[in-house]
Amino acid sequence: MDNSPGAYSQTIALNYSQMEKIGIVIQARSGSTRLPGKMLKPFFQGKNILEILIERLKSNSFGIPVTVATSELPGDDQIASVAESSGAKVFRGSESDVMSRFVQVANGQGLETVVRVCADNPFLDLALFERLVSDFKESPSDYRSYRVGEKPAILTHYGFFCEIVSAGALEKASKLTEEKLYREHVTNFIYGNPGIFHCEWTPAPERIVKSENVRLTIDTAGDFATAQMVFGELAKRNLDCSYENVLDILEEFPELEKGMKREIDKNSK
Repeated sequence: MDNSPGAYSQTIALNYSQMEKIGIVIQARSGSTRLPGKMLKPFFQGKNILEILIERLKSNSFGIPVTVATSELPGDDQIASVAESSGAKVFRGSESDVMSRFVQVANGQGLETVVRVCADNPFLDLALFERLVSDFKESPSDYRSYRVGEKPAILTHYGFFCEIVSAGALEKASKLTEEKLYREHVTNFIYGNPGIFHCEWTPAPERIVKSENVRLTIDTAGDFATAQMVFGELAKRNLDCSYENVLDILEEFPELEKGMKREIDKNSK
């Protein structure tokens, strides 16, 4: 297969002359099979993980605005309220068709580029986020994310990564597939079809690649407890949530790694 840029005649060319054409979109909902209400559960000093994530993302050095995309269900009213009070824009759409939420946010805000963030990743690394935006700016494509070995970072359990997708690619994917799996998971139709979409990858830092037992995405009660402890240790030492600081903390507490390994074995993506 020809993977040169010229092979992708429909790749969306991005214009970065105005940063308002790129937006961070956090997908969040209150429903969760394994840990219901995890988004709104007190996490640190009275704040929940959604508040913490919004606060951290709003501090990005590019000044990229943040939107929370949630569902129209009454159960997500509080998600919308927390997002709004935290200074994020709010969009409400289909619960199950998450792809349509992203397409509608992009269209409604006139975005050319979307940074997709999952709300259950409070340790998302801002330096890695900003490097990804810079890489995307230098080499525009339909999709860019980190790759851990040969695996897309979005399929890993670290909780450090985001992904970037062009609005044009989202629109195109939305027209090409109605399959429930793809509508729910938003981007895997895009990066899973490199013959249709121009996908580029930034290698994940080697230290992360070697830390295969680290799981800081929050999906279970065990994940939540581990994340709380790590976040508390970082705060106690006045350290930010860089992956280096997080991994340093985890090296001091080997019992946490054992617990994370158990959660990985039970909840593989």
